[in-house]
Amino acid sequence: MDTVTTVGSGSPVCSKPHCRGPIVPNNFKTALFLEDFSTYLPGTQPSTDKWNYSLGYNYPGGEPHWGTKEVEYNTDSTDNVVITSNRTLRITPTFDPDSHTWFSSRIESTAPNDFACAPGQQLLIQGSILLRSGSLPNQQLGIWPAFWLIGSGFRDNPRGWPSVGEVDILETVNGYSRNWNTAHCGISPGGPCHEKFGVGNQGNTPLTRDEWHIMGVRIDRTNPDGDWRGETITWMTDHVDTYKMNAASINDEAGWKAIIRNSKYFILNVAVGGEMPDGLSGLHTPTKDTKGDVDASMEVEWIGAWST
Repeated sequence: MDTVTTVGSGSPVCSKPHCRGPIVPNNFKTALFLEDFSTYLPGTQPSTDKWNYSLGYNYPGGEPHWGTKEVEYNTDSTDNVVITSNRTLRITPTFDPDSHTWFSSRIESTAPNDFACAPGQQLLIQGSILLRSGSLPNQQLGIWPAFWLIGSGFRDNPRGWPSVGEVDILETVNGYSRNWNTAHCGISPGGPCHEKFGVGNQGNTPLTRDEWHIMGVRIDRTNPDGDWRGETITWMTDHVDTYKMNAASINDEAGWKAIIRNSKYFILNVAVGGEMPDGLSGLHTPTKDTKGDVDASMEVEWIGAWST
């Protein structure tokens, strides 16, 4: 196994296609959250001290089908969320032909592990993730993996989206080789973040499948006068900046603060069907061609959040 590595320039120093363990610029000194799935035994599941398993079709009191019209029933079964023989986390959507039901998993970091970017600081959030391409045509129609952040206020108000703020670090659908760098805020429909679409570099970031990538965002609140209009958020793939957003993109103080300043937590999930895959494909997904199991899975080596 490769060792945890820090780098002075922010550039990767590992000569392999990917490195086991975080690669963190050395100015990010404080780990606010770190989950290395290699510390778990194969066949087990992530600790409930760090992770909640969100079950069923919705949060209690929340919008049905997670507010996005996805069709899967989320479980805590090892069929859908498990540590692999390679000691990575794998979230796998599956289909039961007898009940005509899709199953998957959605895990969320627990409240004691919430984190935020402090005034005058930068916050780095990263995860090492592998997405499959599938082996058959149209196999991934409706498959919707994501690695994202949502404002901590969502726990007590599951109908509080999008005002609580959301940052999508990795989000793609239908087997596409591209990533959506998106932020959500304000009200829906409409508002400063143009909901339900959000704002960002949507679908324009290349993303190769069947390869490990380090996906991340960097929040910067180091502007000397502390004015919210001087703050930025930058998305990255393999330590290379892919999209930078400043406050002018939102032009709304409450919306920007929801994206940049409030405390957040991690969500890892693979949804099936719903508004985004349907809207982009022009089809009602999943279709008869959609296949679940490992070829539709998302695999994660580690995720973390670090502050300067």
